[in-house]
Amino acid sequence: MKLAIKKERAIKLFKVLGFKTADTWSDTQLQKKIKNLPELADGVDIKNPKVKKLLKKILKADSVRIKSDEESKEKLETTMSKKKKTETSKKAKKQSKEVETKKKETKKKETKKTVKKNKVKKVGVITSILEIIQNSGPISKEQILTKLIKRFPDRDEVGMTKTISAQVPNRLSKEKKVKIQKNNKGKYFIK
Repeated sequence: MKLAIKKERAIKLFKVLGFKTADTWSDTQLQKKIKNLPELADGVDIKNPKVKKLLKKILKADSVRIKSDEESKEKLETTMSKKKKTETSKKAKKQSKEVETKKKETKKKETKKTVKKNKVKKVGVITSILEIIQNSGPISKEQILTKLIKRFPDRDEVGMTKTISAQVPNRLSKEKKVKIQKNNKGKYFIK
């Protein structure tokens, strides 16, 4: 098995083994010391688990190569460059999604505004009841219902009957601030 280790890790290993000047060695000197490592490490008790693991790997390997600082830097730069590209593309995608979302929201708002501008306000059942009473003079609830059915053919007759009963005379009088009264014939009019 071939093994490539970083120069810093090899230096750390030799310092643990008692070689205090290991950080001043050249790559060639480190390589020579690694070849002699089985004899140098024999009988030495290493407490640091990471260093101990590295020593075992080196001793099991058929050949060991020291990665130069430049090689490590290049690999690190390549990794960082790929990472930056990925992050940049992620940011770009996120920004384009945000722009699309904003465009859609703006379009929806504009559509709603256009619809509101073009929309003719509809007159509802309650407003129609008030209009019918105002324009017809004294009128019964049944006559109001007949006129409402003509105005709102798609509405339920039973529902409109309930609305008339709930609105005429008291509720309409309170909410629309109009005095609706009942004559002796049971017909409603505005006073």
